[in-house]
Parts: sequence; C-alpha cells; structure tokens
Amino acid sequence: MENIGRSITKVNLMAVFCFMSSCIYAAGSQSLEQDASDLGRAYAGGAITGDNAVIEFDNPAAMTQLKTSAISLVTAVASPHTNFKGSSLNAQGETITAKPEDPLGRDLKSFAGVAFHYVQPIKDKFVFGFGITQPFGGGIKYDTEGIARYFVTNNSMKTYNFNPSLAYVITDKFSVGVGASAQYLRFNVDKKVDPSIVGSSSCGPGYDGNMENNGSDWGYGYNLGLAYVFSDSTQMGLSYRSAVRHRPSGNVRVDYPDALLKAYRDALKNAGFDNGTFSVNLDLPATYMWSLSQKINSNWEAMATIAYTNWSHFSVQTFHYSTQLGDQTFKTKYQDSWRFALGTDYRINEKWLVRFGTSYDTSPENDKVQLASIPDFNRFWLACGANYVFNKSWSLDLAYAHIFLQSGKVIQSGAGAQKLTGFYNDTHADVLGLQLNWKFS
Repeated sequence: MENIGRSITKVNLMAVFCFMSSCIYAAGSQSLEQDASDLGRAYAGGAITGDNAVIEFDNPAAMTQLKTSAISLVTAVASPHTNFKGSSLNAQGETITAKPEDPLGRDLKSFAGVAFHYVQPIKDKFVFGFGITQPFGGGIKYDTEGIARYFVTNNSMKTYNFNPSLAYVITDKFSVGVGASAQYLRFNVDKKVDPSIVGSSSCGPGYDGNMENNGSDWGYGYNLGLAYVFSDSTQMGLSYRSAVRHRPSGNVRVDYPDALLKAYRDALKNAGFDNGTFSVNLDLPATYMWSLSQKINSNWEAMATIAYTNWSHFSVQTFHYSTQLGDQTFKTKYQDSWRFALGTDYRINEKWLVRFGTSYDTSPENDKVQLASIPDFNRFWLACGANYVFNKSWSLDLAYAHIFLQSGKVIQSGAGAQKLTGFYNDTHADVLGLQLNWKFS
C-alpha cells in the first residue's frame, strides 16, 4: 500500500499543479488582455505608449506623458481551440474505456478579462496611477468520460491584481515610476480517480471517483519603470514587474459513485484519495519589458517591444497534504520565455487612427512534449485595431488578434501504468478587445 500511495502522489501532484500550466493567450499563464489599445499592434510599444491610462500597468514611469486625469475601461475575450488525438492506459496498463467520439475532451475555455486603469497628475512632478487587472489566468475543460480524465477534467485559474503606482519627473526627458501589487489568486483543478489503481482491472467510467481541488491566496509584489525621451520623435521605456509570492491553500474533495465497491473506495481513501486540505508554495514570475517608439512623420509611428519572463526560477513546488500523501516536492521543466513584438500606428485624420502589429512568443514548456492540463507552444500573433476620437475627452479602441500555435505531443505518466499519449494540432485563438478612454481635468 505504501508503494501505491507513492504512485498516487504523482498523479495527485499533477492534478493540483496543472492550474499553473500555461495559458494560450501569452507565454505561460500570462494574460495580456488588460490593454485593448496595444492589442491592435500585438502589444508592441507597451512600455512607452502613454496616450491613455492603461500605461500605468506596463510602465508607471510613462504615466508622465498624460497631462490630464484619465480613466480606461477594458474588456477582452479570448476564444481558443485545439484538437488532440491519442490513447490512454489505466493503472493496470489496459486501454481505458472512453466515449467513441472523444479524441480529447473539449475546447480550451474562453477567457473574458476586465480591467480598470486610472491616472491622476499631481502638480508638476508627480503622477498617481491605480489599476485593477487580471495578469495571469486561463483554463481548459475535458470530457469527464474522455481519455484524459485520470489526469485532468477541469483546470482554471484567475488572478486579480490591485496596483497603486507613482511616477516622478526628474527632467523634461527622464521619468521614473514605482508601484505595489496586491494580487488575489483563485484556482480549481478536477480529475477522475482510477479504481484500477487498487483493483485488478478497469471498471469503466461509471465507476470513477471524482476529485476536486480548490485553492486561493493573496500575494504581494512591486513594479518599477523608467521612461526616456530622446527627441520629439523617439522615446524609450523600461519596466520590471516583480514575482508575486503566493502560498495558496484549499480543500481537496473526493466523491465516489455508489456503484463502486466499498472495498475499492476504502482502499483508495487509505492511499490518499480522500477529503482533506492542501497548501503549496507558488510564486508567479517576474517580467522585464523594453519598448521603443519612433515617429516617422505626422501620420506614421512605429513601435517595438522585447519582454522576458523569468519562468525557470520557479521550477520547484512543495505540496503539503493533510491526507496520507503528506509533503511532496514537484519539479517542473519550465524555461524562461521571450516575446518580440513590432507594430505601427497610422493616423488617418483627427478622428481615426489604425494599428497593425505582429509578435512571437516562446513557450516556457518543452515545445516537444506537453502536459494534458493545457497545451502551450511557441506562438505567432497577427493583430489590427482602430482608435476613434469622439471629442477631446472620449475615445474608443477596438482590436483583434489571431494567434497561431505550433503542434506538439503529449506523453504523460501517472499511477501504476497510467499513461496518456497523443498529438495536438490545429491550435489557435482569436482575441477581441474593447477599450473606452476618458480624459478630464
């Protein structure tokens, strides 16, 4: 029974840990959709384009470009899709019974983001900012009778970040900024329990147990920035968002169907598949961003961004269970990720401005072998957008991006002989953003 418990631990760790897995919208579980205006140029120039209040998130120093109070309200919807064909074995090494039409569950979950940004100049030298954003999030849902059910059936994570910040004008050319983050994290991860772990053969999906893992936590961090004006046409921004330390805790709930023999239920509970609690050390990574903007003439402006996310620093997590599983350490194979973006603005007239952009994200996961929790691959963005000015106070941004992701494999092992193998393809996403801007005295 001790060996069974150790085998089960691997699966349990995978189930709880997959909320940390990568999201389709940006590298890792990062979400960029707190900004719809920069979405139109694939987020090129994000750390220096301070024409509305969303700049308070990407670079507090660049808030000094705003000379009046400003508010931006943002909503964005990302609708991803993927296909997977494969097979799966239970703990006894038998091919599991699954729905005939099931290659692998359902589409990735659509993600709707909402953000609020506020900037307030204070006298001549200081600018105050405040934002409510969702910088990390995403999820996936599989069929509860599908081939991936012993690894994951539901996986979702959301963060809510509250960020006051302050900018200071050192000279006419140079500004600095600093901010603090209070971040609330919430996640849930569900999977099915394989009765064959403690039995001699598969009982079929009607006999599976159901395991739900729900956790939450508040974490804290900070952000820094600088902005430099080389000339009336050339500006540069550099920003840093620190890692946010999270120590989430929550409940593990396990239910078994009446059809499953009591001896099986008791054996699984004794091995660790039982109601209880857990906690884990989890830090969301630090991000560095450099942006440059260059006015070409009165109509055209070009932007570039390089962003780096320190995923590899968080490769070890320790889980503390109240059940027989005890304390366990799980090591990931995350690597640091990069994002390269180029974009441009074209002003048609006083009312209309259009945007275009492209970017390339590298995945923090191994690009050849993925986990079932969610596919994450290197991705390529194509984006466009428009800004309409109603009057000197109000403007509206609308943006769209299509994201292409590489194909890749899943090879994942669990308790006993459990194994999931397959291939992801046709993975892509559509992102639509809307942003209302208000400038006032």
